Amino acid sequence: MSHFLTSQLDPERLCEALPLLRLALPGLDELRWAAHCEDLVRAGGGVLAVAAADGAFHGVALYRPQSDLRHGKVLRVDMLVAYELSPASPVRAALLAALEDTCRNVKARGMVLVVPDTALGTIGNRKSAPFERAGFRSEASLMWRAADQYREIGTRKRAHPA
Repeated sequence: MSHFLTSQLDPERLCEALPLLRLALPGLDELRWAAHCEDLVRAGGGVLAVAAADGAFHGVALYRPQSDLRHGKVLRVDMLVAYELSPASPVRAALLAALEDTCRNVKARGMVLVVPDTALGTIGNRKSAPFERAGFRSEASLMWRAADQYREIGTRKRAHPA
């Protein structure tokens, strides 16, 4: 069984997360990544990282608190990348547990997770056609979960994080 450590990524280690983020965004360069991180921190957010015992990153999540018209204060997760070697998804589970703790710490009502359409298979539906004709393209879907609805990945049981 693998054990992972989840932590807030320090500014001097941000460059170490770049190769993992490039799995999701192949063209991401160092300057753009650094500027985005500065914006996240300025907005009260940050970068969570999951590392194995040897210090190698297996997952990162970019988050920031924000006001949402539907839900009030939320924790918006703009990017969640997990390099999984197990169908049990321990890296993703560790990131989501840390995000849930962060959600509680900033007193948000829940999380909004931005999921790329390629991950959901939702590209090109009838409802998006008028926008696509106007030059827009679908890149992601938003998923919502209330703060008190934390559940373990792959189960219907409510988790009780420590």
